[in-house]
Amino acid sequence: MRKINTVLLFSAVLLLCIPSCIKDPILVIPPTTDNKDTLPPITHTGANTFGCYVNGELWVAQVPPGSVTIHDIIPYYYESDASGNLIISCYSVDQNRDEWMSIVCKNSNFSTQEFCSIENSVSARYKKSSGERYLSDYFTLDTNCITITYIDTVENIISGLFEFTVYNDTLNPNDKVRITDGRFDVRYFPY
Repeated sequence: MRKINTVLLFSAVLLLCIPSCIKDPILVIPPTTDNKDTLPPITHTGANTFGCYVNGELWVAQVPPGSVTIHDIIPYYYESDASGNLIISCYSVDQNRDEWMSIVCKNSNFSTQEFCSIENSVSARYKKSSGERYLSDYFTLDTNCITITYIDTVENIISGLFEFTVYNDTLNPNDKVRITDGRFDVRYFPY
């Protein structure tokens, strides 16, 4: 009888432990680059998404289906070990818009933290459909920031948030564009 009680007790403990050994299923959210009506969700899966508001208007990276000349998002990371520079360039092209945007963060060692222009050389470039180009480099603001929220150097995934003010030139500080609520979740190409 004592042997049966020991086996039953061991079996009960084993049954209680098995569910804790099974991993929860991974939630995979499909990319939303085709959805130009909403910002992409904030994810950390390498969904290849990039979006923001430009002067309050939604801006999502996208190109027409079948385009062979441009890509919607091109992320580069200069060192595969999370050191170096991050550059993400992307397009938003449809019948009413042909625009380009790029964000850059120069750093020697990335981690999940905020990098702002005053202390860490971050910058943004934006080209309107009209051809006008705007740069954040013309005026240094401590509100020009990129926040790295996730980095995986094995799967080459980097995710984050960004916010910038970009200017048309150095002479008129009022000719500016506000880029807000920016987010990206990309698989980068390491160099």
